[in-house]
Amino acid sequence: MIPNVFVSLPALPITPNGKVDRRVLPAPDIKSLIQTLEFVAPQTPTEELVASIWKKVLGVEQASVNDNFFELGGHSLLATQVVSQLNSSLGLHLPLSKLFELPTVGSLSSYIDATLWTSENIENINTSDEREEFEL
Repeated sequence: MIPNVFVSLPALPITPNGKVDRRVLPAPDIKSLIQTLEFVAPQTPTEELVASIWKKVLGVEQASVNDNFFELGGHSLLATQVVSQLNSSLGLHLPLSKLFELPTVGSLSSYIDATLWTSENIENINTSDEREEFEL
């Protein structure tokens, strides 16, 4: 339970009763926080796909390769939407837990690329085994 954003204030606003006046506290400006971080553009087609899905689901203007899904405002319900869109776009069965384990565009894209490469090679091996059976 670590806050996503910290806001510096010269002093906390106090109510006449001596308690913190939460209604007067400023909302954190997440957009400016995101813009201050170094933007790294997606390099691979998979990174571009993941970033575009994140932008659409999270409603952000850009998603850097190093951006964390949950720091951009993502939560478990939005995570299910992201995973569902990735699965339908790529024909995968990506478990929801992978987004929690690999919360950046880059790390999730690397996992997806490795999964696609592995499944493609297994398919090629199975196809070549079938050819060998028929040739014998």
